[in-house]
Amino acid sequence: MDDTLKEQPHFQLATHSPSELALFRVEQERLVVQLASSEEAVSFSEITRINLQHTLGAYVAIVHRRSGRPLMIRSRCVMPGMKIKDRVAEYAELVRQLHLACSPYQAGIEFIGGSTAKLWLSWLLLLISPAQLLLAALAVADGRRRLLLLVPVAIGGFVAGLAGLKQGGGTPYDPKAPPTKLLPAGEQRIE
Repeated sequence: MDDTLKEQPHFQLATHSPSELALFRVEQERLVVQLASSEEAVSFSEITRINLQHTLGAYVAIVHRRSGRPLMIRSRCVMPGMKIKDRVAEYAELVRQLHLACSPYQAGIEFIGGSTAKLWLSWLLLLISPAQLLLAALAVADGRRRLLLLVPVAIGGFVAGLAGLKQGGGTPYDPKAPPTKLLPAGEQRIE
């Protein structure tokens, strides 16, 4: 294993919940996740898939393993007082280290960029949004102004649908050259 992985710093990033912070660190043969009340270690040989996504401005890495719940690593977190903080630099460094550490095991790991499920959801939102606008227009013409609430819902669905289409479906990528649209700036080629 590369000497640069022996003593790595901790990265404080959000997990499944944007308000739940954990300390992540890459060790010799494993990824360690330390939550407030527990610590979990995932051996690189147990990782089956790493999925990178960029959704509504936030970067997300989902680490799937042979057993247990997938680990989620988010660049954006919600701090006390509902302050949103984007920790892009920490996220990019952790993802770089994770890809580097997984390189001896890459034959058994699927590296996927994007999400096919979100792509289908995006198309669904784009199809439903105009129907909601039409329903709101018909309701207003009939004197039911309360249904004007459908307008912001439809516009929000349309915007979310476009954001999902921009990311695209899940496609394999080379772990030494992750897709630039799914990683923060500066994360290009991993040696």
